[in-house]
Amino acid sequence: MWQNGQPHRHTYRDIPILLEMAEDEALHTEKIKREKLKRISSREADTAHQQLNTESGKSVNGRYGSILASPENQVRQASAALRKIWRKSNENSFSLNAVEADVLSKSSFKNSNTLQELDNVYNKRLPARVNEFSAEYQKGIATEEAARENKLRQAEQNYKKEIEAEQQRKAAEEQRINEQRLQQQKIVEQAAEKRQREEAELRAKLDAQKPEAQQQNQEVARADPTQTERKEKTPVELDRRLEGFLSRSQIEEQIKLWEDSCRSLIQPKTDSDKQIAMKIKRMIAVPIGALTQRSGEDLKIQIKKIGALLDGKELPNHPETAAFSILCASQRMVRLAEEQLSSNEKAACAAAAAVIALWDHDSNFGQLFMAHLYLACPILLPRDPQPVDIDETRMRSYVGYARLITCMASSDCAPGKDYHPFGIENLWKILASILLLPTGNELGPHVVYEILRYSGKRLSAYYNNAFSQLLAFIYNHYIPTATGGPAARLSSILDEVDQKGWQDPPGNLASNFWTTKDEMTGKIVDH
Repeated sequence: MWQNGQPHRHTYRDIPILLEMAEDEALHTEKIKREKLKRISSREADTAHQQLNTESGKSVNGRYGSILASPENQVRQASAALRKIWRKSNENSFSLNAVEADVLSKSSFKNSNTLQELDNVYNKRLPARVNEFSAEYQKGIATEEAARENKLRQAEQNYKKEIEAEQQRKAAEEQRINEQRLQQQKIVEQAAEKRQREEAELRAKLDAQKPEAQQQNQEVARADPTQTERKEKTPVELDRRLEGFLSRSQIEEQIKLWEDSCRSLIQPKTDSDKQIAMKIKRMIAVPIGALTQRSGEDLKIQIKKIGALLDGKELPNHPETAAFSILCASQRMVRLAEEQLSSNEKAACAAAAAVIALWDHDSNFGQLFMAHLYLACPILLPRDPQPVDIDETRMRSYVGYARLITCMASSDCAPGKDYHPFGIENLWKILASILLLPTGNELGPHVVYEILRYSGKRLSAYYNNAFSQLLAFIYNHYIPTATGGPAARLSSILDEVDQKGWQDPPGNLASNFWTTKDEMTGKIVDH
């Protein structure tokens, strides 16, 4: 018997159905024999009927037929009795008791062939079939158990192979990342050594020029003593006050060394390199563009995605992808300040927190980011010539840069960290260097205004009296020499501080910011 295209294996539940099938088979066999006998004696029966019905016109069957029991009913009565006896037998062991002889003797059925057939069915054929079904059932269970064990064994072997392959892949990935970090660290060390040599050469040059300048001043003093008093500070003295700051050439050299480590992706020559470079840029741009001040949980998710890319995870297979991803991330973050922070003043604090977290995650990213930020905002390099004519578009970009670096210096450490890679002391140096520059344009007053607006409260708490003296210098000496709208706003914020004190910056991050969730999740963001 087949079922759903597969051989059907009988179970113990099929026994009653099989009994009925056996009974039907026996009844069918007896029916065939009975019909055969009827055909043989049909003529004799017709003759006897005609003789009995000559006078009365009534048939014997019509008068006595209701008294005689039909052979079919007698078969079914005997079958029911045999079935009742079989069901009372031991069904759990599936052994059939022999049909007792007195059942046959007490039965009113006289057809011995049918009784023998039923006896053969119940006492011989049916037990044999039950044994066959039982053996087939046990064989099927054993086969399924063996197949299941084989499948489990094979799955366990495949799992072990996958674990081994994953461990080998992770080991190879860690080795590749370590090699790249060693190479990048070597590049940074070479740039630092070169910068130290240049600074030493500059100090030696200034020391060599100092006696000559003193001798010239003495000669001028002998010729005209009043001229020395009127003489302003020399450019050499001004450079000495700013020699602690980097120059543009030093930063460009550091960036060039890093770009050399991923030159094939910066200037791709093959279609494969072009596709890899474009894919990495897209992968970097998406999470950086999604940085937002909506909630701390959302910001941490984007920072985690960027950090994974900085580690070289999920990047195309190429020896320069790790260095190229760090370079693209630093450049893209500077563009974020230029495009968004210049118009969205409340996003600066969250963007700065993201930069500090990524800097703490990868120091190479922080150094490259600061290098590109210094090149983009010239007032952060006071040793170099400052721009004179600045259009409105460039001024807005410089404002975005100033907001970002100001919020970075005055931000807290990254979640779970106790070290800040760009502390408030760096902002103090930047503010002091800007005040040393001449006020030839509106860029200096504008940047000073943004620094006081976003970090005035933190500077006041950290430097206290020294900061108060610096504010007095700004109010009495710096603002009078400045012109334009930024100078007026700078004077206004100082007057407001005298009346109300320092206020929190726009978009200030509360102490519980990193635990807040977005409103889209169904929970109100409380910060």
